This record gives sequence, C-alpha cells and structure tokens, in this order.
Amino acid sequence: MKIDLHYAIEELVEALLPRHSENKILQINVEADYSIYGKDDESKLRVHIIFLFQRYANYTKVFMKYSERPVDLVAVKTWCLKADHDSCWRDSGVERSLRDLHYKSRRKLQRTDTEAVSDFIHFGFGGPKLFEGKFRPINNDSDCREFTLDLF
Repeated sequence: MKIDLHYAIEELVEALLPRHSENKILQINVEADYSIYGKDDESKLRVHIIFLFQRYANYTKVFMKYSERPVDLVAVKTWCLKADHDSCWRDSGVERSLRDLHYKSRRKLQRTDTEAVSDFIHFGFGGPKLFEGKFRPINNDSDCREFTLDLF
C-alpha cells in the first residue's frame, strides 16, 4: 500500500486543528532519511522538518523550517510562510514544500559515478503537538514571507 506523506499530514491538520482556531498552532515534525547506494559505498542525508499550521478564520497558514540537524522550535527565530489559503494550502504549502525539499536533498547526494545501484527514502513522524501562539510578519521582501513566532 502506498501512502503519500503529504496526505497523512493534511489529514492530521484537518482532524486536530479546526478552522477558526485563532491562536492555536499545530506542530508536525518529519524526518527524511535519504540513502543512495553505490557499488562499494553509500551516501546518506537526514533532513529534519518542522511544519507549523494555523487555521484562523477559514484560512490555513503553513510554515516550514528544515535543517540537517534537529530543529528546536524555541530556537527558531524566523519561519517561512509556505501557504495562506482556504484550500490550496495542501498543494502549495505541504505537497510542494515536501517535493521541493526532496529534490534539493537528492541533488545534494548526487553521485558522480554511474554505479549507483539503488536509493532509499524513509520518513518518520514526530508529534503532533498543539500549542498557543501568534505569528508576526517581519519581512515580506525575500522569496518567502518571513514571520516570527510568539509563544503564549
């Protein structure tokens, strides 16, 4: 059976964070392990991802942060807004963010030899966790609208 990761994340958001939840924020952590096996060795990369969701009014905001080291929610100073929409948050916020990160990670592991025999990707979940907070915009001039998070 194939289960696409973005569908699982979207269903968790729908189940755990109702619309019109003004100051409620849902955190979902994902770890992606990439391995590419060559003839005599392998290349590995682990990516830690935090998604934050806020469903004020009828809209859903999707924020994301990722790193090759574990990400501490409190230590993160800026969050990139990936989507702010009533229904397209699934495609433009979750699915596209995961797909873009997937291709970026695969390029980082690109092998120069032609002996790559197989590759493997493993996803792991952490959370979900619900808490209260509020996002404040700090920069709208970059490729992503940046926000800071104030926890209550």
